[in-house]
Amino acid sequence: MSQELSFTPIADTYLMRTSPIYRELNFGGADTTQCGPQRAMLLRFRISGIPSGSVVQSVTLTLTKADWANTGTNYLRELTTHTWTEYGATDAMAVFDRVYWACGSYDPYDKLQGFCSGMDYGSTNISTVNSNSADPNGTEYTFPSTTAFVALLQDFVGTTADCELCIPNGVGFVCQARQGSYPPLLTVTFQLPSPLITSFSPQSTTATGTTITMDGENFGCADSDLENIQLINQGQGSDYDLSNQIWTSSQQVKGDVPGAAQPGTYRLRVTIDGQSCDSQETFDYNSPGPLVTSINPSSAKPSQIPVLTISGSGFEAPVIEVSFVGQATQGERSAAGFTRVSSTEITATAPSNLASGSYKLRITANGLSSVSGQTFRCKLGPATW
Repeated sequence: MSQELSFTPIADTYLMRTSPIYRELNFGGADTTQCGPQRAMLLRFRISGIPSGSVVQSVTLTLTKADWANTGTNYLRELTTHTWTEYGATDAMAVFDRVYWACGSYDPYDKLQGFCSGMDYGSTNISTVNSNSADPNGTEYTFPSTTAFVALLQDFVGTTADCELCIPNGVGFVCQARQGSYPPLLTVTFQLPSPLITSFSPQSTTATGTTITMDGENFGCADSDLENIQLINQGQGSDYDLSNQIWTSSQQVKGDVPGAAQPGTYRLRVTIDGQSCDSQETFDYNSPGPLVTSINPSSAKPSQIPVLTISGSGFEAPVIEVSFVGQATQGERSAAGFTRVSSTEITATAPSNLASGSYKLRITANGLSSVSGQTFRCKLGPATW
């Protein structure tokens, strides 16, 4: 999916380029703006709200015909001189190249003045639009998205800054200004950066309805960007949508463990504006039952095949399962053997070929199962040559 933002000018004006009798006239603040062979239209937009890391996909500028238009092509450029103000622009700021006479006809091949010290309209056209004199007032002319236009707006991602555009030449038309009924409209579509879960809390629970708070990055610009939060089962069970999902900010979302969820080990998946990410750590939903409080030793090498002492509560007979729950690529492995010592202690032997990594322990006792919050670290063994 794409995001879209639209901007109207914070300032607009036009500059006469040639006529001596209008040279000192201030054209700022009019209800309309004009472009054409003798007029340059200036538009200033304040760009904000495009999050850092976003990718601009398209950008257009739409102008609405307010009076007259000639038939032909008009050009759009980036304005690189930023000294103009809406109510302070004068013809003296324009780039002069020809002269109108106060009386008589205009001769485009006479009285060439060259260029004086006006504003820099640049020389690169970033988009074009065709106007038609037969089109009625209210007709929209849209400068379409181009590679150059998109590249220009990409520079404004993650900032609040002014983008200034100029229509320096062309066949000419008059459009509604910012004060009119149909102001110029700069529309930007962009793709948000991929979301990222950096942490979540709590990491386990025994109760449905528990609120899980996920912190991270790129969680969108508004609550409508949050599409879903899920528990993704790391075993053979089902996945579940969290209930009461809440978008807090671009860095935080929340949701509750649903009543239908079954005990298991899960990853959290957040989907923002069509893009998903999974948590690196796992979340354990345990039914009330066995509770592991410590694992001793907490780490060892595979060659040592350690006997682990598992302390906790709820280890009621019969204990039918002790297994090592690894990451997604490691899977789950049953203990090589285990002994229920008491309702608060179990001893277990790790599998001899257990891959290196961190493992939680799944205990099933008296018909109830749970996964420990604590982990056992299987370290790298000695090198074999």
